[in-house]
Amino acid sequence: MNKKLLSKCTIILAIALIRFSAYSQSTRAYITNFNDSTLSVIDVDNQIKIGDVVTGKNPHGVDISPDGKWLGGSNEGSNTVSILNTTTNKVVKTIGLAITLTNCRLVRMGGNFLLL
Repeated sequence: MNKKLLSKCTIILAIALIRFSAYSQSTRAYITNFNDSTLSVIDVDNQIKIGDVVTGKNPHGVDISPDGKWLGGSNEGSNTVSILNTTTNKVVKTIGLAITLTNCRLVRMGGNFLLL
């Protein structure tokens, strides 16, 4: 793995873990695998990989909903966002976009979530 790619992976992991630490309900970390079009689910307490979830092409930015039940992940290569149920680790919805999105944010608006 070249140094530039390793550096990017390290930064993405750090951001994911920082965001992850804000949600104490979960003991999982979610790592995007840009070239594999997957999202790895890591059990942080046991330090093991639970599995990979197939997403859209070139997943990049992720955010977990404030209640920890949902994860939104942007897919740069397919101009989509994957919505993942964090209990089942399954993509429940793929939302097509007219633009390329590198990051996303899930914000609660009333009883719903708004994807930014």
